[in-house]
Amino acid sequence: MNDNKRIVIKIGSRLIADERRMLNEKFISQLAADIARLRSAQYDVVVVSSGAVSSGRALLKTEQINIAAPQGEGRLVQEQVLAAIGQPNLIVAYQKALAPHQLLPAQILVTRADFANRERYLSMRTVTENLLRLGAIPIMNENDVLSTEELDFSDNDQLSCMMAAMISAEILIILTDVPGIFDKPPTAPGATLLKEVKDIEDLRANVSSTTSSVGKGGMQSKVATADLIPTLGIPLRVATGFDKNVVSRIVLENEPLGTFFPPQGKRLSRRKAWIGAGAASKGEIVVSTYLADLLRNRRVSSILLRGVESVSGNFEKGDVVTILDDDGTELGRGIVKYDAKELATHIVERQSSVQESVRTAGGEKIVVHYDYFVFFS
Repeated sequence: MNDNKRIVIKIGSRLIADERRMLNEKFISQLAADIARLRSAQYDVVVVSSGAVSSGRALLKTEQINIAAPQGEGRLVQEQVLAAIGQPNLIVAYQKALAPHQLLPAQILVTRADFANRERYLSMRTVTENLLRLGAIPIMNENDVLSTEELDFSDNDQLSCMMAAMISAEILIILTDVPGIFDKPPTAPGATLLKEVKDIEDLRANVSSTTSSVGKGGMQSKVATADLIPTLGIPLRVATGFDKNVVSRIVLENEPLGTFFPPQGKRLSRRKAWIGAGAASKGEIVVSTYLADLLRNRRVSSILLRGVESVSGNFEKGDVVTILDDDGTELGRGIVKYDAKELATHIVERQSSVQESVRTAGGEKIVVHYDYFVFFS
């Protein structure tokens, strides 16, 4: 395996399918040729591809689909049916495009739960790494047939982010139908392409979600990904897939296409990457103003009991929880050493100076150890 030469490429729906929802086989063919260039340079490549639902609709050749479903679930069941019909067509398109380059695609369909559960996550990582070892090209997509509204990815941008973290990618490249991230909606007068973004806050206030009849992502989704993946030590580049050889030009020729989001700090360990990008938070812990300020400035080693103000959720010991300030701003996530009920009891006991459990050398209880905590501020 090429541990330091791994690329995750996310393909948006508007590249894979046109407004008629037909698969864009020309684009897929060009992408396959670009992937072949990367493989020749000894890069491992994972593709996160949308397009199953759109392909299914095109195969049915009708806008009116008679769906029998419980009340209120018609749209969800319709998407599940379309995905089931369209996914084989999508993977066959990749298979045909990669075959002339003697490359073999491997289909991996996942749900959010596969990343949230540690055992399933490790199993998926093992399979993916063995596929890369064999020289296959994993083609990943959300398993829309099994996903539900309550437990799914917000879009494939989120999936690509989790995948890049899982395999410790050198870079995540998101290909879309616009040249990159702009300081305002791309069609607005005077919109300027941003070549590099280091501070996401100003960008977040100015970017509006683009609308599309294909797919469920938009520029706000790209910004959300850009807010997370650099904190894991992985750079991100958002560029248009309509540029010829765009991926190999970015990776092999260092061409500054699109918008670049540099990594913030060093690359996280694999466990911390899972905590930050894969694990599902099971509850929340609100910390004191003093501790929140330390966390924002990354000046704390572990979260101690004395800094915990309140808890919510029904989490167990060993679950991942979200750390918030008193305004509800997310500061990070970590693996908690107590279940919710026990921690709530300890907060009360703290005021009575009852100290029984895991302690630091100074006698203070550790709620989340630094080795299992990821900063988001």
